[in-house]
Amino acid sequence: MTKVIKKSVVVQVPVSTAYSQWTQFEEYPRFMGGVKEVKRLDNNQLRWIAKIAGELREWQAEVTELVPNTKVAWVATEGPKNAAVVTLSEISKGQTKVHFEYEYDLGAFGADEEDELVVLSGLIEGDLERFAALVEALGEDMALRSGEQPPELSPEALALLARQPWRGNIRELRNVLEQAAMRADSHFLGREQIEAVLRETAGARIGPADDAFRLALKPAGASGAPVSPNLLRPLDEQVAELERAAIAAAMDRCGGNKVAVARLLGISRAKLYERLRPADEAGA
Repeated sequence: MTKVIKKSVVVQVPVSTAYSQWTQFEEYPRFMGGVKEVKRLDNNQLRWIAKIAGELREWQAEVTELVPNTKVAWVATEGPKNAAVVTLSEISKGQTKVHFEYEYDLGAFGADEEDELVVLSGLIEGDLERFAALVEALGEDMALRSGEQPPELSPEALALLARQPWRGNIRELRNVLEQAAMRADSHFLGREQIEAVLRETAGARIGPADDAFRLALKPAGASGAPVSPNLLRPLDEQVAELERAAIAAAMDRCGGNKVAVARLLGISRAKLYERLRPADEAGA
């Protein structure tokens, strides 16, 4: 008797990046729980070694389908009977749905049938989450290595951005910056470039800056108004504080569910884990 387990996950990378990672079979142990080794014997033959339900198992499988950016499939030819199909579908230019379907014979891995189902289902769900974190981290690393210079914001542009109702949506803020950067002639972004993008955004606030920002932007001594010391700090430091506050609020709203937090903030799981690591280390 066979059993089928179906799981899905959405990853924040192009479909081509997700497909490329699934075709690298020998990399599977990096995200597949219990899998110790996947060795490619030739173009279509794989040797698997995995520890499942406390038992070390080995089997040989044949790659049956490799459809670019669409599907990867394999089936066991020796050892425990099992087969898998990974189907990829593009949601948007940088977002892909990964559907994983795993079929196996009940008792194939030597455990109690009910325990076997629980173990395999949990492993597959964890595998997809780890795959998402891995592939998103690789995508971010590729962007980093592209060498693109980050935009530099004028104080007026920063003040305008600070007044917008982002509601903690980091992705929305990032999209505005990316759109402005693409339209600019240099990496320096002034209020005009930011305002042009914001005027296309529903709910944008384009009016004069708040009094605090107007005071901060006036040259010292021009009207006797003091410059806010809180704004005269390194921009990276101020952005880091904003990120920490947004993540803390999202963690509270989502009850600590990191997958939900990443989705709410519009960032990848890999980026969220990276941001949380310093806090975890400080609390250790």
